[in-house]
This record gives sequence, structure tokens and C-alpha cells, in this order.
Amino acid sequence: MTLEHERLLSLIDFAKESAKLRGSPTCDVARYSFREYEHNLKELPGLNFNAGGDEDEIWLTVDRLHESNAPATNQALLGLWLKVSNDPSKEPTLKNSVEFSTLLGAGFVKTNTKNDSLDINHLVALQDFEQADEVASQLKTYSTLQWSPWAAEEKKRRLNIQLYGNLFTLKQQLEGSITDSQVEIVWGTGMCVWNMGGNKVSYPLITRLVDISINEISMAIEIRPRSVEAQLELDIYTAVDNLGTPELEKAYKDFTGKITQTFSPFDSGTFDGILRSAVACLDSKGIYWPTKTTADDRKLPSASEELKITDTWVLISRPRSKNSFVQDLERFKKNIEENASMLPKAIMAVLTEPANVNEDIILPSFRGISMVQGYDGDSNSSAKGVVA
Repeated sequence: MTLEHERLLSLIDFAKESAKLRGSPTCDVARYSFREYEHNLKELPGLNFNAGGDEDEIWLTVDRLHESNAPATNQALLGLWLKVSNDPSKEPTLKNSVEFSTLLGAGFVKTNTKNDSLDINHLVALQDFEQADEVASQLKTYSTLQWSPWAAEEKKRRLNIQLYGNLFTLKQQLEGSITDSQVEIVWGTGMCVWNMGGNKVSYPLITRLVDISINEISMAIEIRPRSVEAQLELDIYTAVDNLGTPELEKAYKDFTGKITQTFSPFDSGTFDGILRSAVACLDSKGIYWPTKTTADDRKLPSASEELKITDTWVLISRPRSKNSFVQDLERFKKNIEENASMLPKAIMAVLTEPANVNEDIILPSFRGISMVQGYDGDSNSSAKGVVA
């Protein structure tokens, strides 16, 4: 490898380090306006994970659902007194009063035919109604058997609807139709939870960029991984001079060089080894959380003085990072290392030491045009261009 190649590689490494040091890294995904944790999304209806095949890898499908109405009671008496909304967070109650004529028409009160002055449009208070205890009993039964099951599912359903709306907005942002701010959607795996020197860390260790699209037939939102490599998120630890980051970077390169599959949050073989390495490299008291809990426990542990790394994932939207730039530099460096051929002249001109001796430069001869006064045999003379 020539001296110029070595200089170029040094410049690439310098540019990479400068990009990494630019700005303070975000330590907690809670600071992002959009973040969805695995344990929250797993409970929602209308979501399908890892649904695509080998040719079309789809990590998440969000069906387009609509709100449903609260169930109606099948008890005629309760129906006259029931006060219920379509908000699943508001429990059903009873009206304070109902018109006498309404109760009369339903057959739950009788008129005194001898009293001709009776006003059938007056209100009957619940506390004065003879069957008030029966109404209260029917309300309890309705709430337990009908409303509560509906409310529990409807809350999840509306979280799905909210998620769909948020992802739809993010899709528009990515396409630049709403705001000029540049964002990226990232699927992160291996949540690092740590009280690190007074700073709370809750951030994925491995991330991969994803795209959002809408199925034209079903209108479901589909999230697919982009055709870029997964990234190791070490800015947090580099910023505090954690001595284990260089070793972890090397372990990551060795790990990715051995496996044949591309990173997937649904294939532990593509990330489990590097998560275990991170525990050993970053903190002497670090804990790999899957060894301390059950496989179906996907919630994050509480932060402590010991680093905990989970095998769970999170979906986040964040300002576009310099990762793409760093990736380009990595690919550029790799291409230079693998191809030791002559660099382009433009790059060589930048990398070559400037001359310290003035040399005479012989310029090529130039055939120009001169203007002379000619005579063509006429009485009129004119200026003609003659090639010198």
C-alpha cells in the first residue's frame, strides 16, 4: 500500500471520529417523541410481527382498525336508566331521573286513573323509583359481563389506532410532506439500562434503519428493514471514555464477520453473542438480563449502578444521525483496503506532498489568429483573418 493510501485511510479515520464526537449523544429513548417498546406493542390487536418471507422481509404490520361502540344492554329496565359513552375510560353510570311517560310506556309504572290531574311528563328520580335496587343490580351485571371486557379490548384497539396514526405521520415526515426536519426510523435491539455516573441510560445497543409503507390493498402499515447494515450504538460510552468500547467494536466486527445472516430482532443468533460481549466489555458488574428473568418477560428492568442489557427491542424516531455518513466512510475505507490500485488523480493531488522546487513548465505552442489588411484585386480593400 502506497503512502498516499495510508494518508487517505488516516483522513477517513479522522473524519469518522470527528463525526462521532459532534454533539452530545442521547442516552434515553424517552427523550424522543416517538418510541414504542416491545412489551407494549406485543399486547395490541391488529399487529403482526416478522410477517414477511425471505424475499419480502416485513418486521411489523399494523392493521387499520376503527373505533367500536360500547355494547348495548339487553335489559329493558336498565336501558331506560343507563348512561354510557363510547369512551372506554369512562365507566357506565345511571341517570338521576327519567320521565314518567317513558317509564309508563315501557310498563314499569302505572297511572292512577282516578287522578285526572296527573302530569305524565314529570321526572321520576332514581331514589324514588320502586325498582331502583333492581336497576343497580342490572348495572353491576352489565358492567361486569359486557362493558368491562369491551373496555379492556377497546383501550388496546385505540392504542393500535393511535400507533397507526403516529406511523402514518412519520411516513409523511420521511417523505418531506409535513416538515423540513430530517428524521429516521430505527429499530433498536438490546436495551442498555444503567445509572451511569449520574446519567440514566436507556438506549438500544444495536440499531437498524427501517422504512414505512402502506399496503395499497389492505391499507395496513408495513415496516421493513432498509438495505443497510446494523449499527453498534457506542456514542454514549465513547463520550464518557469507557475503556471497553474499542474492545467491543472489535468484538462486533469479529461477530458480524462470522455470521451469515443479516441482523433481525427476531433472530437471536444475529445479536445474542454481541450483547453478551457488551456486558463483559462495558461494565465489570454488568448483567445480561435474559439470564435473570423468564423468556416471556419483555419489560425493561429498573436502572441501577450495574449495567443491564436485555434482548428486547424498541422502535424509535430520532433526528437523522451521522451513522449513514460513518457507514459511507467505512465502506470507502474497506474499498481502499481491498483495492490497492492507483487512486484517481484528483484524490492523488490532495494526498501528494506539494513540490518545494520551482520547475520550468513548457507550455504547448498555440496557433492563434492575426488580423491583416489584404488586397483582392478590387478597388475595395477589406480586412481578412489569416491563420498565423
